[in-house]
Amino acid sequence: MLIYTDKKKIKRQKIKRITIALTTIVLIILNTYYFSVKLHSTNQTLIKYSTLKPDNGWYNNNTPTHIFSSPSNKHIAILIPQTINKTNSLSIAKSFSKTIPNNQYLFLDKQLKDTQYLLDLANIYNNNIKLSNTPKNIFVSNNLDTLQPYINKHNLTPIIINTTNLDTIPNASLITTLNKQYFPQSSSPSNQLEEEEFSLKAFAIEYSPFISSIINNKKTIPFSKKNELLKNISICIISTNNQPTCIHNNNQSLIKNITTLKSELPKNKKIKKLYLLTSFNQINPNSTNITLKNTGLYFEFGKRNSILLPNSPDLLDFKQAISTLKTNAKINPTYHNQDMKLYQFRAVEVNLNDNI
Repeated sequence: MLIYTDKKKIKRQKIKRITIALTTIVLIILNTYYFSVKLHSTNQTLIKYSTLKPDNGWYNNNTPTHIFSSPSNKHIAILIPQTINKTNSLSIAKSFSKTIPNNQYLFLDKQLKDTQYLLDLANIYNNNIKLSNTPKNIFVSNNLDTLQPYINKHNLTPIIINTTNLDTIPNASLITTLNKQYFPQSSSPSNQLEEEEFSLKAFAIEYSPFISSIINNKKTIPFSKKNELLKNISICIISTNNQPTCIHNNNQSLIKNITTLKSELPKNKKIKKLYLLTSFNQINPNSTNITLKNTGLYFEFGKRNSILLPNSPDLLDFKQAISTLKTNAKINPTYHNQDMKLYQFRAVEVNLNDNI
């Protein structure tokens, strides 16, 4: 019995399968590349995220407080935000109002920085509350890992306290007085650079542990809506040679800019300091009324550029600053050209020391 084989048909099927496979691979590569580019690029600007109001939508300055308690309320663990501010302090106050009055002992984690504020807050609800050296009744910390053994030992169950309404908190007038003492009203930014600096300071406080981890190759920041703040931030680093190295690619994420600068450093050099920069405001190099207080200067002429970070000794005199910038850019200080550009900016240093 003879079996007829259509070799042309088999060949067409092979070509079809190969085409489908290649098309699939190309689509996967293109999608991966597109996602990678979109993840580290944006058309947004930092100035859009500069205010710290609790109704800011995706950015909520009121991080909730968690209470872990037993049915008898004899053992309580309170997890507070990493950084206490005027907004999230209301949630802490409400959690204290529910737990402090009926207990005798308060243990504050030794890692907490705002212990005096927390003690004053506790005294509003119980003047007889005593600080203990070990957890007895109430254990307060901003680190869940620290609280976990205490929570497990007493089989505590959680509830979330998240409020921005002062009227719902007992002794509201005393809370207002206390907060005015610890969180004085800051002056409003008077221009765009000050507004961006204000935003960067708040960002640096919240994200400094994550940035430090990225520099030390420990972990990255989880992707979320908050990561919009990770974009459009120029940075400068100072390594062991004490010379600033900067990157001004505002179309890349902060993570990408940090890793780019790290890759350009010699292996024996380490990042000592990291600065987040505001946008650059172009100014006239021949101006006589430039205020250099709290600002830096960036010089650009063709492909040559140089930078002086705020508080640099060379910024004490404007003419001297221009001369230094030209010298650093390998240009004769006496040479003038109308294509030379000068920019003013502000900078915020990120705390890379976890112990501070």
